[in-house]
Amino acid sequence: MRKEISFLEKFLYLINWTFLVLILLTIPMSGGGVEHITFIDKIVHFFMFGIFSYLIIFTFVNRINKHLLHVLAIFLGIGYALVGEYLQSFIPSRDVSEADFLAGVVGVICFVAIASRGGK
Repeated sequence: MRKEISFLEKFLYLINWTFLVLILLTIPMSGGGVEHITFIDKIVHFFMFGIFSYLIIFTFVNRINKHLLHVLAIFLGIGYALVGEYLQSFIPSRDVSEADFLAGVVGVICFVAIASRGGK
């Protein structure tokens, strides 16, 4: 028999992921800075912010109207991606990247679309 995940457990997943993303965005880069970053960085941003938005929906799915929740997940995901890029402007060896922000936005939209197809 499968145990239902409680709201508190879901909320803790969301909080832990939020802090993990914040840590990954604000740690200084070693090895000479951003010029060594490749396309992998864009994929990481895609998944970081996509999963963040998905976890918002996963956490609040039975507590907020479905359509409002999807809009909220999009705005919070895009907002977090924007704030993350802004914070990187204060970190040595990090740089603000419009491409990273765009990758995060695409991730948010894709993961919200996946969540909306999941029903409920």
